[in-house]
Amino acid sequence: MTDQAAEYDKLRFNSHAKHYILQDYLLPWGQILGKWNAKLNYYDCFAGPGRYLWKDTPVDGSPIVSLRVCRDLLMSDIKSKPSGIALTFIDEDSGQLSKLATEIDKFAGALPLPVGLDVTLYEYNSQSFVRDLLQRATDLAPSFFFIDPYSHPFSLETMKSIMARSRTEIMLNFMYYQIIRDLKNPQKEELCDAFFFPDKQKDVIRLFFGHSKFDELKILEYLHRRIGARYYIPFWVRFGPDEKVKAHRVKYFLIHYSNSFTAFELMLSTMWKHSDPGHPLSISDGQPVLFPLRGRPELRYQILEKYGGSGVRLSFEDFIEENWRWYFLEKHYRAVLKEMEKEGKLRVERVTSQPKRGGLAGKDILVF
Repeated sequence: MTDQAAEYDKLRFNSHAKHYILQDYLLPWGQILGKWNAKLNYYDCFAGPGRYLWKDTPVDGSPIVSLRVCRDLLMSDIKSKPSGIALTFIDEDSGQLSKLATEIDKFAGALPLPVGLDVTLYEYNSQSFVRDLLQRATDLAPSFFFIDPYSHPFSLETMKSIMARSRTEIMLNFMYYQIIRDLKNPQKEELCDAFFFPDKQKDVIRLFFGHSKFDELKILEYLHRRIGARYYIPFWVRFGPDEKVKAHRVKYFLIHYSNSFTAFELMLSTMWKHSDPGHPLSISDGQPVLFPLRGRPELRYQILEKYGGSGVRLSFEDFIEENWRWYFLEKHYRAVLKEMEKEGKLRVERVTSQPKRGGLAGKDILVF
């Protein structure tokens, strides 16, 4: 390890997954929204130092990941891109922010930033910053909020305010394991109340919390209801081999919230890409985990259970959106439905695809 590498904070084995997901999502996010919007915003709450040590190798944190992706987009020949992107990095830790400023200077020194890429650092409490922002900005440009706290994120009410705006998205690192422990600690009661319980219904809400899979799903649904986004995707991050916690325990959930089905589909595809083989929307230490294998037999069962012999008619695109909570990709639906068509369990009236080619897309009508 070099002396320079020794200066960086160490990143846990599984923690780099969130940066891969962020990296692969932001480019198409910028392209799609940039086609119709001149300016985009990216807010990195709890931004951190910008660079870490992962497996003894220096790697980019979320601020440098976003900076690189947005720079490449604005410097590209892609037609569907915005004219400007504002990157805002917020952290109340002056030491972390100073390290980040140094890393940004190094990045910009290697290749000057393009016109239209605005970078601002704020030494500020992230929740206070977002609350002030939402009060000031009556017409907020399309905005992506990356909320990656050291323990508790800011309150559900603040995130609800974000999602009440049009064209906003949140990627939340919900520190499940730590928060569960804090709920059982009387000294953390005020902190937990600030996040979960403005209505003070503690006894009811506490029933949702524990260590079983059932309780985890209850928590995810509770967060979804309180934040008020139309769609959400949970990515399960389990403790890695470098942490002294029982194998397969959930460390945190990386949760994407949006009101756009296009954004939902894009993030779902990105999260599938970075999942453990055989365990979509999950990452562990590479060993078997307590997470159901998701494949064609499961999807086939779900479709037949819900629609089999019902006579329901709906388009392929409406079918996918209606069943977003199944968290399968379009290609999975297409493969299973075409098998069912061959078996006579489904009839397809082709509107978008060519009848002779037997495709399945868009406004093609499914008749169960």
